[in-house]
Amino acid sequence: MMSDMDLLPDPIFAPLLSGYAVPGDQSAVAVASARAESGEAGAGDLFWSRRTDRLDCALVLEPEVDAAGTLAMIPLAMVALADSLGAIGPPNLGITFVWPNIILANGAVVGKIDIRLPTATKPGDEPPYACLSIALDITWQEGAQDEPGRDLNRTVLYEEGCGDLDRTMILESWTRHFLTWLDTWTQDGFRPVHESWLFRAHKRDGDCSLALKGETIEGSFLGLDEAGGIMIKTQHQTRLVSLADYWFETRWTEKP
Repeated sequence: MMSDMDLLPDPIFAPLLSGYAVPGDQSAVAVASARAESGEAGAGDLFWSRRTDRLDCALVLEPEVDAAGTLAMIPLAMVALADSLGAIGPPNLGITFVWPNIILANGAVVGKIDIRLPTATKPGDEPPYACLSIALDITWQEGAQDEPGRDLNRTVLYEEGCGDLDRTMILESWTRHFLTWLDTWTQDGFRPVHESWLFRAHKRDGDCSLALKGETIEGSFLGLDEAGGIMIKTQHQTRLVSLADYWFETRWTEKP
């Protein structure tokens, strides 16, 4: 399954977005960040890779809130992605989430959502830009894992009954749903995002474990706060871990 032979039509976006193709051997979020840093890209510019085995894209945002608040775009983008796959995917496709940014398809990791901020940004800073990125595996990358079932913790959409879906279809669908959810968030706040995210939370009624700053936090998953942070009921108390605490501690990498 070739990843460097792009015979798909280019995606068509809503007027609020401007699309820019990136060669398949380059990272969309790296290109988006470099362009935003230099002032060549701004809000609404969407960089997408010509890879066909993976949806690799990055949307430039110009937040009007601090870095901690900007990270709330992650659960919003996750909800939009789940809705978009639900709209165009097969009925047996179960998309669920693992906090803070992992996407599962029928219980196995298929991708993630991330945000890249300017270097040296602190939680209270208002960043001049942020790059919201998606990495979503559609088919096995050639030369890598080409046999289903080799790693039961990972999958690709093709193996989950999504053989009719391609990068362009998914990207167009995601942008439509993202803009709809962004409008909902603007009008109604984070609560609708929170409710939709919780509905798709993986093992939302079970126990969870989170490593942060050398500490392992274990307990029952209670939900999210209004900024997308996770609430865990431990043996002695209820702990809140904000997206900002986790993001600035772990510095998420590009690959899920």
